Amino acid sequence: MSDTGERPGEDGLLAVGMILRPHGIRGAVVVEVLSDFPGRFLPGNRLLLEMAGTFREVVVSSSSPHKGRLLVYLEGVDDRGRAERLRNCCLWIPERQADTLGEGEYWIHELVGMRVLREDGSELGRVGDIALRDAQDSITVVRPDRHEFQVPFVGEFVKRVDIGDRTITVRLIEGMVPGD
Repeated sequence: MSDTGERPGEDGLLAVGMILRPHGIRGAVVVEVLSDFPGRFLPGNRLLLEMAGTFREVVVSSSSPHKGRLLVYLEGVDDRGRAERLRNCCLWIPERQADTLGEGEYWIHELVGMRVLREDGSELGRVGDIALRDAQDSITVVRPDRHEFQVPFVGEFVKRVDIGDRTITVRLIEGMVPGD
């Protein structure tokens, strides 16, 4: 592991995984994959490990599927004690290493903070979070009064995403917005 000096926001780092816990006694860690490109965890790939505010480069030794997540071995992490110290650490890549997205695909960090508008242009709030689910993703809209509601991120409700204008235009049905 080596300190890279890179920080999120400086060179545009993207989170690709979260280490949840150690697994077994040989240094494996269970990783929640935050990327649509699980090939990032193939042997030999280099990632940035964020640990206590510092970033170190780590190299994947091996990985395999495990209960909807990945079991990952990192070079130099060869026992449970070392793996335990990585609990809740995030794995990142420099944005320049990210794959090109297809039409209608967006990076989570691009969507968070965007204004959410009705089709008539009235503002509902801002995107506070994104929930990635197998059935469908959804955005959490935070209203100016701090109340929140969910909008499924599907064409029926999300009519337009304008990255340049930082707006998402939605069509909602009755009952989706509390108090409306």
